[in-house]
Amino acid sequence: MKVLIAEDDAPSRLHLESLLSDWGYEATACETGKEAWERYLAGGFRLVISERAMPEINGTELCRKIRAVGSDEHCYFILLTSQTGRSDLAQEIDSGIDVLLTKPLDAEELKRHLKIVESLLALRSGKDHLLPLCAWCRRTRIGEDLWLPLDNDPDSDFTYSICPHCSGNLRSMSKSNSNQ
Repeated sequence: MKVLIAEDDAPSRLHLESLLSDWGYEATACETGKEAWERYLAGGFRLVISERAMPEINGTELCRKIRAVGSDEHCYFILLTSQTGRSDLAQEIDSGIDVLLTKPLDAEELKRHLKIVESLLALRSGKDHLLPLCAWCRRTRIGEDLWLPLDNDPDSDFTYSICPHCSGNLRSMSKSNSNQ
C-alpha cells in the first residue's frame, strides 16, 4: 500500500519512513504540507500520515483539502501531534481525521492502526462477500474481536448479527426486566 508522509522534522520523517518500509509499505515522505498536497493530487495514496504543525499547509488543513476532493475511494488520514490537550480535538474530528496519535510516536500503536486501516480498505474494496453488521449498533466486525462503525456501502451485502457489546447490553436489559 502506498502511504504519504507529511513531516517537517527530518529525524521523525526518516524514522517513520523507515518503519513503514520495514513493515512492507511504499512510503513517500514530504517536508511541507504543500508538497504533500501536490503529491496527493498526483494520485494513488489510500493513507496519509501527517504531522499537525506543518509549514505552508498544516495537517488539519491538508486533511480538509483531501476530503474536499471527494474521491470514490476513501483515503485514511492519521494525524500526529505533540499536543496532548483535548481542546482542539473537535476541530480535528470535524476536518475528517480518522486517527489522532500523539508524539513521541509509539511504533506498536501505529502498527495496530495500520492493520485496522488495511482491514477496512479490504472490506471497502471487496464487493463480493458479506460484511458482518451488528443489527443493534450497526458496527461491522473487523477480524475476530474488533467491531468498528462503518459507512453503509450500498454495493455491499450485509449479514446481520449482534456484536458482543450489544449482546451484553441486551442480556442486562433482559435480566432487569425479569426482576420486575
